Amino acid sequence: MEKMPLTKAIASSNLCSRRKAEELIRLGLVLVNQEKAQLGDRVNVSDNIVVSGKKITIVNDKFIYIALNKPASYVCTNRIFKNEKNIFELLQNNTKLIIVGRLDKDSKGLILLTSDGDLAYKLSHPKFKHEKKYIVKTKNHNISFKEVKQKFLQGIEIEKGKFAKMKFIKELDRYKYEIILTQGLNRQIRKMFLSFNIQVLDIERLSIASLQLKNLPIGKSRNLIAEEVNLLKNL
Repeated sequence: MEKMPLTKAIASSNLCSRRKAEELIRLGLVLVNQEKAQLGDRVNVSDNIVVSGKKITIVNDKFIYIALNKPASYVCTNRIFKNEKNIFELLQNNTKLIIVGRLDKDSKGLILLTSDGDLAYKLSHPKFKHEKKYIVKTKNHNISFKEVKQKFLQGIEIEKGKFAKMKFIKELDRYKYEIILTQGLNRQIRKMFLSFNIQVLDIERLSIASLQLKNLPIGKSRNLIAEEVNLLKNL
């Protein structure tokens, strides 16, 4: 891959701006492969870069990594359907991206969009069993949490030949739950509750593997920082 300016590499790690990076280089506080850097230096993503005593990691420009807080009423698909609001309408990036962690139209929360096919496969394939955390609200019901928890952790048949289970479920409040899944079956949470005739009113995803929604506003997106990308790749 073509080398990039050192100042851009430092900025890509989310440590500081390119202007601040120039200042740190002038002060002799930047080392590249154990040698003092100079203004105008160019680096590879594999180079060992230390800024003010801290090793940084460059995000490879070759790939795009975007976290999106999906609102309800938007569909997760690369296809465009008439009269359907699509999550790609919320992005300024026109590059074709892979959707990691699709949510149904009525659900909201964290989605990862990337051009990195290897990472998308690693995070999406069921064999890797990466955790996804949700907050789920249901309609009022009379089923005991103990009964629901037991069945959901054991696993239930939601369709003929399709069995679903939860890794974790906690009652946060009456009719409100924290849930962790390692599966990704279509409308899994809604179908599992429906097996008890419980209607789900709201689903919000908080995390995908190590990636957290945090304070990202609904309908907004952001580029992942280097540390987040590396954590996902090293899972």
